[in-house]
Amino acid sequence: MFRVSSSRLAVLALGVLYTTRPAAAQGPIQHPMSDKQLGHLVPAAVCTSTITVGILPIPIPTPTPTLRPWPKQGDYSYMGCFNDTNPDDPALPAALTVMVKGNMTAPGCIDACLAGADFTGRDEADEGVRETGQYRYAGLEWDDEKNLTLCMCSDNLSPVSEQRNDNECNRTCDGNQTWMCGGIDRISLYTLPEGGYSGAGGHMVGAGAVSGVSLGALLVSGLVTFGLF
Repeated sequence: MFRVSSSRLAVLALGVLYTTRPAAAQGPIQHPMSDKQLGHLVPAAVCTSTITVGILPIPIPTPTPTLRPWPKQGDYSYMGCFNDTNPDDPALPAALTVMVKGNMTAPGCIDACLAGADFTGRDEADEGVRETGQYRYAGLEWDDEKNLTLCMCSDNLSPVSEQRNDNECNRTCDGNQTWMCGGIDRISLYTLPEGGYSGAGGHMVGAGAVSGVSLGALLVSGLVTFGLF
């Protein structure tokens, strides 16, 4: 017969109780593990960082408006965009040049050419009146040196001036930002039919530029400058 110590009996009793305990009543089973054993589970250090995300506004490009020629005024109609690159042989030879300070438009230029004004040194009584009436051609061109839109009236178109694509006349009228008024070395050209102007001319500068102001009044005020080139 062998003896079992009381301490061993206590361990055996606990073992029986542990193994025969109902599963539902069992608590979490803990298995003590050393720090070395848990080293691969627990990181040695926890690093934190803050990332600031900024949302930058995305610029939406403003669409460039499509410039259009002035379609028609009286019997003048749009002829096209022509080059004017040869100073010795301009697109409109011997042209009367009209400059409205910062307020030139296509209809204003056409009205000036309709008026047939000619300041070429006639007798004082006739000065400012062209015997032949209206000019056949009205053209608008941007003068980069003067920083304004020039209006030119002439009876002739140089044979060396060639028609270009309309998008090369890419400058707006300085009196209206939606209409094309030529470009640098490019002229937006308007013309009368072969038979000349048959309607009643308004003889106004600025039907759309300086509305309701007569050519004479503009000359007196100094808003319009004429020159023969």
